[in-house]
Amino acid sequence: MIKKINEAELLELAKTEEKNYNWEKSANLYEQVTKSFLKKNLLEDAAKIYKRLGYVNAKASETADTSVDYVKLKSSAIIAYEKAGNLFKQLRNEPNELECEAETSYLKGILTKSLIEAERYAQESKVEISIPEPFDGQNRNCGSFWTRFQVWPVKGIDPKRYSENVIIGGCNAVVRGHLKSLGYFFDYNNIMELWNNDKFQTIRRNLLKGVYPDLECKTCQSYAGLKDG
Repeated sequence: MIKKINEAELLELAKTEEKNYNWEKSANLYEQVTKSFLKKNLLEDAAKIYKRLGYVNAKASETADTSVDYVKLKSSAIIAYEKAGNLFKQLRNEPNELECEAETSYLKGILTKSLIEAERYAQESKVEISIPEPFDGQNRNCGSFWTRFQVWPVKGIDPKRYSENVIIGGCNAVVRGHLKSLGYFFDYNNIMELWNNDKFQTIRRNLLKGVYPDLECKTCQSYAGLKDG
């Protein structure tokens, strides 16, 4: 008799494959887990795994052997993040919903750029190819406020608190602009409270509307040429 593997065991297998950089095997296992969670109406668990599935598919695309596989895996990552975002929306989990929206926009931008570059190379090489019309247009988006932060002293803030000042690393709004602080590290009880404070959330919402936090954002490669704060 064949033993049926439960979600916990599947998750452990998926995590093991992920740790070993076997991205596609890991993605297949995570996909099975999400289906099982959805059947049981465990929406929060399903949302979390869909989000992880998006990350794993995106990583898998980076090791793809062909351009067809690259596009397929990037598209799978986008679909997974969209499903996660929709579930988080149902659950009224706004921080995770916004994060998934940002990841989706970022991946769509990369995919569109790759298709345009492939078309240009084909024309230069006089090779005939067929590429579908990009479904999201010229979509470059800032994902910095969803992916990283660092503690760094910045001129213009309280010198006594230099060692706990939080900013976005490598951000033109900070380095060249007027965004000096996103909060002080020890004002918060834990990392997630800091990560989802009012300043981070406001900037994220504005970015999703195309409103950038500083005029210097237009000097960044992720600037989409919309509005500046």
